This record gives sequence, C-alpha cells and structure tokens, in this order.
Amino acid sequence: MLAILGLIVVCVILASKYQHDVLVYRETSHGLSYQDEAQQIRTPSQLAIEAQLGSFVKAIRNVPGVDYALVDQNVALALEMTVDVQPAHAHTDMIAYFTDKANNPKLLGAAGEVRTVLDPVIASPISANTWTLSWAEQVSKPGEKPSRSFHQGTLTIAPPTIATDPQLAAINPAGVEVVQADLHL
Repeated sequence: MLAILGLIVVCVILASKYQHDVLVYRETSHGLSYQDEAQQIRTPSQLAIEAQLGSFVKAIRNVPGVDYALVDQNVALALEMTVDVQPAHAHTDMIAYFTDKANNPKLLGAAGEVRTVLDPVIASPISANTWTLSWAEQVSKPGEKPSRSFHQGTLTIAPPTIATDPQLAAINPAGVEVVQADLHL
C-alpha cells in the first residue's frame, strides 16, 4: 500500500513538472476559433496594434512615385484593414478615397509626386478601441521644394484578434480592423 501511495506522489510531482497549457480551439470556415486562455493569448499587444495602425496610415498616405506594385500593395493593405460595421462605413469610405483623383496614388505618382510618411507614426489609445494618430509627411513635386506637413487623426477599430489565416497574418498580423477613420487629411 505504501509503495502505491509513493508511486502516486511521484506521478503527481512528475506531471506538475511537465505540465503545459492546452489551447482549446475549433476549425471554422474563417480559420481557427479559440476559447478561454487561448483567446487571451491571441489578443495582440498594444505595441502590435500601434505598429499595425502606423502601417495603415502609411498604406493610405504614401505615394511611391511610379512604383505601381507598391501602390497596389498599399491599397490592398488599406482595404484589407477596413470593414463596414453599421453605422460606420470605413471600407466604403476607403474605396471612395482611393477613387478620388485628388487621392489616387497612381495618378499622383504619374504626375511626379512622391509623398512619404515619416517615422514614427505615433498611436495613442483614447479608449480600448479608439486611437489618436500623429504623423509627419514629406511631399516632393516636380519643380517645387520638398515640403513637410503634420497630421493627426482618430481611428476606431474592432476588438483585434491575431490572425490565424497565414495569408491574413502576412498582411495584418495584429488583426486590426478599422471601422471608422477620421484622419483630417
């Protein structure tokens, strides 16, 4: 009897030493869905959200001249990161923004304009899902001296979740979805 009790104690000690977390998930048509502790692990850090919001501003505002592949990449990122959630319509607004001739990066680049968002883009949370952003831009146009301007805006995001789909993770690793953008451009 004493030997069995000793064996049980040894098993409990070994089990506690080699204990590891179990992540509970289920596969859905949109990737993996996590629960409990696994969901907490999938919540991106504030730094990851800040970095992704900076990438969002750069995707919207940068005009890389006639590098149309980079223009397409930036537009795709901005559109991927926006969603229409009533009453807001950030995705529809983003399409309208890029369609407007005054903002179309391909037309601006073809005209010789180069606009660069300078680092850092400063993102500060106002609340859990609302952020203020501040950034500087440098604009170069043919025949003109380069100029700098400073901008500020507010973004409202859906509660972010780290992407599980490999393609989405490459584009938007923090899983940030902008539902309302007011960038005072």
